[in-house]
Amino acid sequence: MTKEKGRFQKWAFVSELVASAAVVVSLVFLSYEVRENTRAIEGTAFQELIHASDASLLAVATDSALASIWNRGAEYDSLSPSDQARFFALTRVFWRNYENAYLQYRRGLINPEEWGVYFGLACESKSTSWALHRDAMTPSFVEVVETCQS
Repeated sequence: MTKEKGRFQKWAFVSELVASAAVVVSLVFLSYEVRENTRAIEGTAFQELIHASDASLLAVATDSALASIWNRGAEYDSLSPSDQARFFALTRVFWRNYENAYLQYRRGLINPEEWGVYFGLACESKSTSWALHRDAMTPSFVEVVETCQS
């Protein structure tokens, strides 16, 4: 009976080793899958930002009236009331895109290099339209934009 008990203990030990190895392999696989999923989410987040920006740029590029308003927007007060409204709406879309990029960066969904592109664009836009939209942005985004050098 001790032989059987010893054999049983050996098999129990072997099965514990196999179970432990299976757990380790599962954890390695799970960490790989989580990393790949994170990369996919980051790629999707940035692609959506690009898509939103492209749609706004395409509107300016294909509509000569919008392009004219865009070019004259630095002299906002000289625009007609309807052109001011169009410039406001157009630049609000851009500022929302910049803010979205910032919030996704803070959440870790886009990397610092990708955020840097949008930060640069926001800084370039600050002088022409920031005052129109500042109060509608999140406080943390306002703080970041305020660090731009004029």
